[in-house]
Amino acid sequence: MKVTDVETRALEMPYTKPLVTATNNFTVARGLLVKVVTDGGTEGYGYSDLFPRTGETPESARHFIEAVLRSKILGRELEDLPRIRTDVDHALTGNPRAKAALEMALYDALARNYHMPLYVLLGGRYRSEIKVIKMVSVGAPDAMAEEAKQLVRDGLALKLKVGGKIEQDLPCVAAVRKAVGDGVFIKVDANESYDAKTAIRLAKGLADYGVEVFEQPVPRDQLDAL
Repeated sequence: MKVTDVETRALEMPYTKPLVTATNNFTVARGLLVKVVTDGGTEGYGYSDLFPRTGETPESARHFIEAVLRSKILGRELEDLPRIRTDVDHALTGNPRAKAALEMALYDALARNYHMPLYVLLGGRYRSEIKVIKMVSVGAPDAMAEEAKQLVRDGLALKLKVGGKIEQDLPCVAAVRKAVGDGVFIKVDANESYDAKTAIRLAKGLADYGVEVFEQPVPRDQLDAL
């Protein structure tokens, strides 16, 4: 089964309410949809969310897929996916989100061709359900707690955005935990807004409220701080 075409389409999906983080104020999700077509008529789809802080945009991802990677994939057998991935990495350094959207489309097409769920192709099912996590914007403690309560009523777990000031962030987490109870999964995402010493202080406080994951506490390139 050979790849005969690779198509890309930029997507913009407005949020129902802005998503406020320590580094951004998002009103729309921007990403790239990739479609892979095979000679048997099978179509596979992949998507990646892209914005400048990640180092990629829908425009840059679209350009690199169409101008650099497309020629590395056309005419190739989908069953040779590991070798295709190696050639893609050799042709283009970095750009992980563009590559991810393309790789998803290739895997999707391969699974569809063999009429099996993708999880079977990847080795089988390990669990029957997964947590779905919804992000809660940076805000006042009461506002974050109220939004969190509604999300939990809908069966969702929580990812709390924080703004980089411990005296404001910890009360927000405390308010959310009080509002939703002890049994709800909570992770906290600082979007690189803390230094190491303050992040450690915050982490100790988060542990007291049963937070299970503390994401991106310090700038990504500060490996010693991490």
